[in-house]
Amino acid sequence: MVFDAVRNEFDAGIETAFGELKRTIKRTTLDRIDLRDATVSCLENFRLEMEALTRADQYRSLAAQAVDERLMAFDQHLAFAIRQFDTGFFDPDEPERPNVSNSINIGTMTGSAIQQGSSAATQSVQFNLNIDEAKAAAAAFESAIRTAQLPQKQLDEVTADLHTIAAQLSKASPSVAILQEAGRSLRNIVEGVTAGLATPGVVAAAPALWSALGLG
Repeated sequence: MVFDAVRNEFDAGIETAFGELKRTIKRTTLDRIDLRDATVSCLENFRLEMEALTRADQYRSLAAQAVDERLMAFDQHLAFAIRQFDTGFFDPDEPERPNVSNSINIGTMTGSAIQQGSSAATQSVQFNLNIDEAKAAAAAFESAIRTAQLPQKQLDEVTADLHTIAAQLSKASPSVAILQEAGRSLRNIVEGVTAGLATPGVVAAAPALWSALGLG
């Protein structure tokens, strides 16, 4: 599941990066080759970060062959996208930049979201990750889960997800998508255990971790 979240983010990043490259080439006099190389370099760096994350020991001990196969698919997909763009077969849309100026004055409002736009507009609420809060919540959850006496298979899955969360929180700019996917995986495990295995510590620590990761 974490791999799926990373792949989705990676695919979207490729299209956005090349879309911005296309826009910049059209609207500036900067050297096309330099712009292209800078874009590819950014995508390569992202791929290497994902590779470093998924090559961590906890993943390789669980399914080393599956990890290697998925990492190879990342490499091949990026190389293919670069070739397609260079030859003109990949023509991504330029990311939309709506020219909208809205001004809203609010006296008092608590726990609400505002939507302004057309009748077909969509609404999203931005989650601001507090790294220190998330680290504390993850540490409390990890300490509590040790008392739950989970079956080994579930314990391995929990450990892998916690390591994913710890690895992201150690970065200067953690990926919220990866953090939340790992959090959902943990929540599914906790919700699936019997009542006897869900200790009071886990019951108390779990909601705090979900909240810190923006899962409600």
